[in-house]
Amino acid sequence: MYRIYCHTCTTTGKSYVGMTKYTMEQRWSSHVFIAFDEKKRAKMKEFCARQDYISPTSKEILQLDDNGNVIAIFKSAVEASKQTNTNHGHLCEVARGLRKRSGGFRWKYKEYNND
Repeated sequence: MYRIYCHTCTTTGKSYVGMTKYTMEQRWSSHVFIAFDEKKRAKMKEFCARQDYISPTSKEILQLDDNGNVIAIFKSAVEASKQTNTNHGHLCEVARGLRKRSGGFRWKYKEYNND
């Protein structure tokens, strides 16, 4: 049996919804272990800070000019498509390398250092 749970990041106030096959006590102990490990805690804070509140799986996306210069950074492709009046599907296809442009711009998902 799987359980759905929700944690709220105390740093950002953003929520994370997860699913686990473990008991809540087992899952919580793994979170506590991370909280007391300095390196893992730093990664968790970074993770919480970069998540889009509406969808924890959203990726930041960069709007680029033809020379590869960043014009704008958006929290998600949905936000970018709304603010630039660009087709959301086409914008994502550009970011994944399946198209060259959408709305006259190049798009790229923001990359994060996993160190």
